[in-house]
Amino acid sequence: MTTKPPAQPGQKRTRRRTGSYAAADAKRAAILDAAIQRFAQLGYLRSSLAQIAADVGSSPAGLLHHFGSKERLLLAVLDARSDRVVKLIGADGRPDTDVDLVEEFRTLLLLLERNIAQPGFMLMFSKLSVEAADPDHPAHAFFTDHYQKNRTQTADRLRVAEREGRLRPGENWDALAREFMAVWDGLQIQWALDPDHFDLVDPMRGWINRFLRAYAVDGLDLDANTPAPGA
Repeated sequence: MTTKPPAQPGQKRTRRRTGSYAAADAKRAAILDAAIQRFAQLGYLRSSLAQIAADVGSSPAGLLHHFGSKERLLLAVLDARSDRVVKLIGADGRPDTDVDLVEEFRTLLLLLERNIAQPGFMLMFSKLSVEAADPDHPAHAFFTDHYQKNRTQTADRLRVAEREGRLRPGENWDALAREFMAVWDGLQIQWALDPDHFDLVDPMRGWINRFLRAYAVDGLDLDANTPAPGA
Protein backbone atom coordinates (compact mmCIF):
# COMPACT_ATOMS: atom_id res chain seq x y z
CA MET A 1 0.00 0.00 0.00
CA THR A 2 1.36 3.39 -0.96
CA THR A 3 1.06 6.43 1.24
CA LYS A 4 1.07 10.08 0.31
CA PRO A 5 4.18 11.99 1.39
CA PRO A 6 3.56 14.52 4.14
CA ALA A 7 3.12 18.11 3.08
CA GLN A 8 6.23 20.23 3.42
CA PRO A 9 6.11 23.31 5.65
CA GLY A 10 4.26 26.11 3.90
CA GLN A 11 2.99 23.72 1.21
CA LYS A 12 -0.73 23.29 0.78
CA ARG A 13 -2.16 20.11 -0.59
CA THR A 14 -4.43 20.74 -3.54
CA ARG A 15 -7.68 18.91 -4.13
CA ARG A 16 -9.21 18.31 -7.48
CA ARG A 17 -12.67 19.83 -7.63
CA THR A 18 -14.50 16.57 -8.15
CA GLY A 19 -17.47 14.97 -6.48
CA SER A 20 -19.19 17.32 -4.03
CA TYR A 21 -16.91 20.23 -5.04
CA ALA A 22 -17.84 19.94 -8.71
CA ALA A 23 -21.50 19.58 -7.82
CA ALA A 24 -21.35 22.72 -5.69
CA ASP A 25 -19.65 24.65 -8.51
CA ALA A 26 -22.26 23.47 -11.00
CA LYS A 27 -25.06 24.48 -8.64
CA ARG A 28 -23.59 27.93 -8.12
CA ALA A 29 -23.26 28.39 -11.88
CA ALA A 30 -26.89 27.32 -12.40
CA ILE A 31 -28.08 29.75 -9.72
CA LEU A 32 -26.10 32.60 -11.31
CA ASP A 33 -27.60 31.84 -14.72
CA ALA A 34 -31.11 31.77 -13.28
CA ALA A 35 -30.52 35.01 -11.38
CA ILE A 36 -29.25 36.72 -14.54
CA GLN A 37 -32.43 35.77 -16.40
CA ARG A 38 -34.70 36.87 -13.55
CA PHE A 39 -32.88 40.17 -13.04
CA ALA A 40 -33.01 40.76 -16.81
CA GLN A 41 -36.78 40.21 -16.85
CA LEU A 42 -37.85 41.82 -13.58
CA GLY A 43 -34.89 43.69 -12.15
CA TYR A 44 -33.45 42.98 -8.73
CA LEU A 45 -36.22 44.52 -6.65
CA ARG A 46 -39.06 42.53 -8.23
CA SER A 47 -37.17 39.23 -8.34
CA SER A 48 -37.36 36.88 -5.37
CA LEU A 49 -35.13 34.14 -4.08
CA ALA A 50 -38.12 31.82 -4.28
CA GLN A 51 -38.45 32.45 -8.03
CA ILE A 52 -34.75 31.91 -8.69
CA ALA A 53 -34.70 28.81 -6.50
CA ALA A 54 -37.66 27.33 -8.38
CA ASP A 55 -35.87 27.94 -11.68
CA VAL A 56 -33.02 25.66 -10.58
CA GLY A 57 -35.12 23.12 -8.68
CA SER A 58 -33.94 24.28 -5.28
CA SER A 59 -35.23 26.19 -2.29
CA PRO A 60 -34.47 29.68 -0.97
CA ALA A 61 -32.49 28.03 1.82
CA GLY A 62 -30.44 26.23 -0.81
CA LEU A 63 -29.61 29.53 -2.50
CA LEU A 64 -28.63 31.08 0.81
CA HIS A 65 -26.31 28.14 1.44
CA HIS A 66 -24.34 29.09 -1.69
CA PHE A 67 -24.54 32.91 -1.59
CA GLY A 68 -25.59 33.93 1.91
CA SER A 69 -28.14 36.58 0.91
CA LYS A 70 -29.99 38.04 -2.03
CA GLU A 71 -27.62 41.03 -2.03
CA ARG A 72 -24.57 38.77 -2.22
CA LEU A 73 -26.18 36.89 -5.10
CA LEU A 74 -26.68 40.21 -6.90
CA LEU A 75 -23.04 41.19 -6.41
CA ALA A 76 -21.90 37.74 -7.56
CA VAL A 77 -23.94 38.19 -10.75
CA LEU A 78 -22.38 41.60 -11.38
CA ASP A 79 -18.90 40.21 -10.76
CA ALA A 80 -19.61 37.41 -13.24
CA ARG A 81 -20.62 40.01 -15.81
CA SER A 82 -17.41 41.99 -15.22
CA ASP A 83 -15.29 38.84 -15.52
CA ARG A 84 -16.99 38.02 -18.82
CA VAL A 85 -16.21 41.46 -20.26
CA VAL A 86 -12.56 41.21 -19.21
CA LYS A 87 -12.25 37.78 -20.84
CA LEU A 88 -13.84 39.03 -24.07
CA ILE A 89 -11.85 42.23 -24.50
CA GLY A 90 -8.84 41.74 -22.22
CA ALA A 91 -9.47 45.09 -20.53
CA ASP A 92 -7.14 44.37 -17.61
CA GLY A 93 -4.21 43.43 -19.81
CA ARG A 94 -4.03 46.38 -22.18
CA PRO A 95 -0.65 48.10 -22.40
CA ASP A 96 -0.25 51.74 -21.42
CA THR A 97 1.37 52.57 -24.76
CA ASP A 98 0.86 51.87 -28.44
CA VAL A 99 -2.91 52.47 -28.39
CA ASP A 100 -4.48 51.12 -31.58
CA LEU A 101 -7.82 52.93 -31.49
CA VAL A 102 -9.21 51.15 -34.54
CA GLU A 103 -8.46 47.73 -33.06
CA GLU A 104 -9.83 48.65 -29.64
CA PHE A 105 -13.06 50.04 -31.09
CA ARG A 106 -13.44 46.94 -33.25
CA THR A 107 -13.08 44.80 -30.13
CA LEU A 108 -15.86 46.77 -28.45
CA LEU A 109 -18.14 46.20 -31.44
CA LEU A 110 -17.33 42.49 -31.23
CA LEU A 111 -18.37 42.61 -27.57
CA LEU A 112 -21.72 44.12 -28.59
CA GLU A 113 -22.28 41.42 -31.19
CA ARG A 114 -21.53 38.67 -28.67
CA ASN A 115 -23.83 40.30 -26.10
CA ILE A 116 -26.66 40.34 -28.61
CA ALA A 117 -26.13 36.64 -29.28
CA GLN A 118 -26.39 36.02 -25.51
CA PRO A 119 -28.54 38.94 -24.37
CA GLY A 120 -29.14 38.02 -20.72
CA PHE A 121 -26.15 39.93 -19.34
CA MET A 122 -26.87 43.07 -21.36
CA LEU A 123 -30.59 43.14 -20.53
CA MET A 124 -29.82 42.57 -16.88
CA PHE A 125 -27.13 45.26 -16.78
CA SER A 126 -29.39 47.85 -18.42
CA LYS A 127 -32.24 47.16 -16.01
CA LEU A 128 -30.07 47.08 -12.90
CA SER A 129 -28.19 50.27 -13.82
CA VAL A 130 -31.51 52.16 -13.80
CA GLU A 131 -32.58 50.64 -10.49
CA ALA A 132 -29.20 51.38 -8.92
CA ALA A 133 -29.65 55.14 -9.34
CA ASP A 134 -31.34 54.89 -5.93
CA PRO A 135 -28.59 55.36 -3.30
CA ASP A 136 -30.27 52.69 -1.15
CA HIS A 137 -30.05 50.06 -3.87
CA PRO A 138 -27.53 47.31 -2.98
CA ALA A 139 -25.78 47.74 -6.34
CA HIS A 140 -25.53 51.55 -6.15
CA ALA A 141 -21.88 51.51 -5.09
CA PHE A 142 -21.02 48.94 -7.75
CA PHE A 143 -22.46 51.04 -10.57
CA THR A 144 -21.02 54.30 -9.23
CA ASP A 145 -17.58 52.71 -9.19
CA HIS A 146 -18.14 51.03 -12.57
CA TYR A 147 -18.94 54.27 -14.38
CA GLN A 148 -16.21 56.25 -12.67
CA LYS A 149 -13.63 53.59 -13.49
CA ASN A 150 -14.76 53.26 -17.12
CA ARG A 151 -14.79 57.03 -17.67
CA THR A 152 -11.31 57.34 -16.25
CA GLN A 153 -9.92 54.40 -18.23
CA THR A 154 -11.48 55.62 -21.48
CA ALA A 155 -10.17 59.16 -21.04
CA ASP A 156 -6.73 57.82 -20.12
CA ARG A 157 -6.63 55.67 -23.28
CA LEU A 158 -7.51 58.71 -25.37
CA ARG A 159 -4.80 60.78 -23.70
CA VAL A 160 -2.24 58.07 -24.42
CA ALA A 161 -3.34 58.04 -28.06
CA GLU A 162 -2.92 61.82 -28.15
CA ARG A 163 0.61 61.61 -26.73
CA GLU A 164 1.47 59.00 -29.36
CA GLY A 165 0.31 61.36 -32.12
CA ARG A 166 -2.78 59.35 -33.08
CA LEU A 167 -5.35 61.92 -31.91
CA ARG A 168 -5.49 65.69 -32.32
CA PRO A 169 -3.97 67.53 -29.36
CA GLY A 170 -5.83 69.83 -27.03
CA GLU A 171 -9.21 68.08 -26.86
CA ASN A 172 -11.25 67.51 -23.72
CA TRP A 173 -10.88 63.73 -23.47
CA ASP A 174 -12.78 63.51 -20.19
CA ALA A 175 -15.85 65.05 -21.83
CA LEU A 176 -15.50 62.81 -24.88
CA ALA A 177 -15.17 59.74 -22.63
CA ARG A 178 -18.46 60.72 -20.99
CA GLU A 179 -20.05 61.17 -24.41
CA PHE A 180 -18.83 57.76 -25.54
CA MET A 181 -20.29 56.08 -22.47
CA ALA A 182 -23.58 57.93 -22.89
CA VAL A 183 -23.88 56.70 -26.48
CA TRP A 184 -22.75 53.17 -25.54
CA ASP A 185 -25.27 52.79 -22.71
CA GLY A 186 -28.04 54.78 -24.38
CA LEU A 187 -28.02 52.57 -27.45
CA GLN A 188 -28.06 49.44 -25.29
CA ILE A 189 -31.08 50.72 -23.35
CA GLN A 190 -32.93 51.44 -26.61
CA TRP A 191 -32.06 47.95 -27.82
CA ALA A 192 -33.26 46.42 -24.53
CA LEU A 193 -36.65 48.12 -25.01
CA ASP A 194 -37.11 46.74 -28.52
CA PRO A 195 -34.48 44.09 -29.33
CA ASP A 196 -36.34 42.70 -32.33
CA HIS A 197 -36.45 46.00 -34.22
CA PHE A 198 -33.53 48.11 -32.99
CA ASP A 199 -30.16 47.73 -34.66
CA LEU A 200 -27.57 48.19 -31.93
CA VAL A 201 -24.26 47.61 -33.70
CA ASP A 202 -24.57 49.87 -36.76
CA PRO A 203 -25.42 53.07 -34.83
CA MET A 204 -22.49 52.41 -32.49
CA ARG A 205 -20.19 51.82 -35.45
CA GLY A 206 -21.44 55.08 -36.98
CA TRP A 207 -20.64 57.08 -33.85
CA ILE A 208 -17.15 55.54 -33.65
CA ASN A 209 -16.47 56.35 -37.29
CA ARG A 210 -17.56 59.95 -36.77
CA PHE A 211 -15.29 60.18 -33.73
CA LEU A 212 -12.29 58.82 -35.66
CA ARG A 213 -12.86 61.12 -38.61
CA ALA A 214 -13.16 64.13 -36.31
CA TYR A 215 -10.26 63.47 -33.93
CA ALA A 216 -7.84 60.91 -35.42
CA VAL A 217 -4.92 62.62 -37.14
CA ASP A 218 -4.98 60.14 -40.02
CA GLY A 219 -8.76 60.17 -40.47
CA LEU A 220 -9.04 56.40 -40.30
CA ASP A 221 -12.34 54.74 -41.12
CA LEU A 222 -13.27 51.93 -38.74
CA ASP A 223 -14.73 49.63 -41.36
CA ALA A 224 -12.04 49.86 -44.03
CA ASN A 225 -9.08 50.92 -41.85
CA THR A 226 -8.21 53.36 -44.64
CA PRO A 227 -8.45 57.13 -44.75
CA ALA A 228 -12.09 58.17 -44.81
CA PRO A 229 -13.41 60.12 -47.82
CA GLY A 230 -12.29 63.72 -47.62
CA ALA A 231 -9.82 62.99 -44.79
